[in-house]
Amino acid sequence: KLIIKGGKICNSSKIAIYCDSSNSTVQIDGGYICSNSVHEIGGGAAISAKKPTTIHINGGYIYNNTSQGNGGAIYSERANVTVSGGYIFSNSAKTNSEGGGGAIYAQDGSVALNGGYLFDNSAKGGYGGAVYMKDGALTVSDSAVLAGNRSVKEDGIAGTGTLDAGGGAVALFGSKDVTICGGYIAGNESEKTGGGLYCRDSSAVTMAGGYVTNNKAQNFGCEGAHINTD
Repeated sequence: KLIIKGGKICNSSKIAIYCDSSNSTVQIDGGYICSNSVHEIGGGAAISAKKPTTIHINGGYIYNNTSQGNGGAIYSERANVTVSGGYIFSNSAKTNSEGGGGAIYAQDGSVALNGGYLFDNSAKGGYGGAVYMKDGALTVSDSAVLAGNRSVKEDGIAGTGTLDAGGGAVALFGSKDVTICGGYIAGNESEKTGGGLYCRDSSAVTMAGGYVTNNKAQNFGCEGAHINTD
């Protein structure tokens, strides 16, 4: 178990925190994880978890992390990520149509955004300026704020995919357990479609509260939530 209450983990050319064992826990209560970069497809310049892991973010600052892959700040496979506080901002993922997640990329597992601020993050060449969720559960509730995030085609890495954009704040692929019951998804922008949310591959969203407002889509499609049946 790793608990961070203060200090700095910054300016690394490798993943700052790498979880390589099942059932491990990372808890961020304070401190700074900033200006790290990673060139692996897996991504996650601040925190990378490729096994079942519990990640709690209760405070602190996670910013200016860059991935040339999925998940500018956090990359998660089969992990449970909870954000209850803190600031996650100005992170970026340079990717393509096969991924994204400027702040958080999650595959399977779960992401619960109960509080904190995710702002000014960007997916470049892919989807989900703040969050990209594939085949997992996502909840946005209470005082969570997703604002000023962007999905743009420029500066991506084509690789085996193409450069695309969708979901200024959130992109969902095959995620059938998504609930918005609070929080604010506001002022996000997609260069293509889905200024707030971009949903495809049979994703299912239940909205029972919260706000999705003042989001923009530059090209076509809906500025609030774009539903793609492909």
